[in-house]
Amino acid sequence: MVNLLTSNSYSYEIIDCSKYKKLSNEYLVCKANNIKTKTLSTGENIIKQTKGYQKKEWSEEIKKLENVINY
Repeated sequence: MVNLLTSNSYSYEIIDCSKYKKLSNEYLVCKANNIKTKTLSTGENIIKQTKGYQKKEWSEEIKKLENVINY
């Protein structure tokens, strides 16, 4: 789980927070939004990969079931 959270994710928009002072409210909001964006995009990628894997693994078994039902 830690590896998934620390790996690079394909996020939609990462904002550069270096323009704010480190202890300002804007900096904290910016960092929180970046973390939220990374977490959501990582979750979406995991779900897409899982669905793709399941579809690939079960496609042959589904065809077998359809052949049995058609007889």
